[in-house]
Amino acid sequence: LQYLDCSSNQLTSLPDLSALTSLQYLDCSSNQLTSLPDLSSLTSLQYLDCSSNQLTSIPDLSVNMSLTYLSIHSNLFDTGDCIDILELEDRNLTSFTYNPQRGGELECSRGMPWLMLLLGD
Repeated sequence: LQYLDCSSNQLTSLPDLSALTSLQYLDCSSNQLTSLPDLSSLTSLQYLDCSSNQLTSIPDLSVNMSLTYLSIHSNLFDTGDCIDILELEDRNLTSFTYNPQRGGELECSRGMPWLMLLLGD
């Protein structure tokens, strides 16, 4: 399985996805997810959209070296909740959206260095 779209299904959780090592596209947006499972075994993952949920954190994505698209907007993050995203600054993310509850939505179409400036680091 390379493509999984479970968006807009009122899901409150996702099952263990660790066996889906060839998964490249995961869209779990527009649900009621409060957390995501461990995604570290999804080393082929290129696209992750978990926007419009109830998330307050995301799992460690540092091993997902193929990731180029990440959308986590419209969740319950505070500015400090996603500071670990800064670990991804050297990646080739081509799209990233994030909206802390106490700030405006941040969106980028090329790379990550701008994020450190916007978050004040």
